[in-house]
Amino acid sequence: MNNHFESFVIVVPNIPESLESGQEMKESAKNASLDDVQIFFGFHPTKPDPYKHPLEVFEKENLNPENFLSNKFSRIPNAMCCFLSHFTLWKKCIEKNKPLFIFEHDARFIRDFDDRIIDKTTHCCTFGKPS
Repeated sequence: MNNHFESFVIVVPNIPESLESGQEMKESAKNASLDDVQIFFGFHPTKPDPYKHPLEVFEKENLNPENFLSNKFSRIPNAMCCFLSHFTLWKKCIEKNKPLFIFEHDARFIRDFDDRIIDKTTHCCTFGKPS
């Protein structure tokens, strides 16, 4: 396959299971003809600098955290960090003016990647079903 998109798998930096799962995701992608998936170290509320508490990053990025500060999420800082990890890669996509593939560490390919989807995707595309 001609990979003309950068691809990233988000892992949680200080959780060994996430790092291992991210490597397994990369291997499943490679087996599905999607090479060169890069590890992206996502945000985590207890990781020391340069990773700040999510509220500090929301403030720096001029984001409103109000939707996260409800009882809707059982672990508010974790939900905010998940969002910020994706947000950072979305910004990279905009800055480079190129599409990116963004995968969770627990994503797995179960068949070859059909790159015809690339020509049909103009915005954001979700594969699978979010949890």
